[in-house]
Amino acid sequence: MATTSSVAVPAGDVWTLLYTAAGTVTLFVQNMSNDTDLLVRVGSATATSDSAQAAAEQLYSYEGRSIALVSGDKVHARSKSPSMAAKATIRV
Repeated sequence: MATTSSVAVPAGDVWTLLYTAAGTVTLFVQNMSNDTDLLVRVGSATATSDSAQAAAEQLYSYEGRSIALVSGDKVHARSKSPSMAAKATIRV
């Protein structure tokens, strides 16, 4: 059974933790913002303290992507526009 959650991503240059994998899973992430793109970082070493310019995948408005994760992988996101908050939906 899939679990869906909505996560608020505040305005600013700070990364927000969306999900931490406890095992091997496929996570679907969707940008639910129509005003800004969402930047997404994935990996076991990503952190909320990462530089705002750190490499990331870009999700355009309402775009979604499936991401394969293994135990310990983290998914962080931030709004591409530091002055705008964003909203993400995740489904495991």
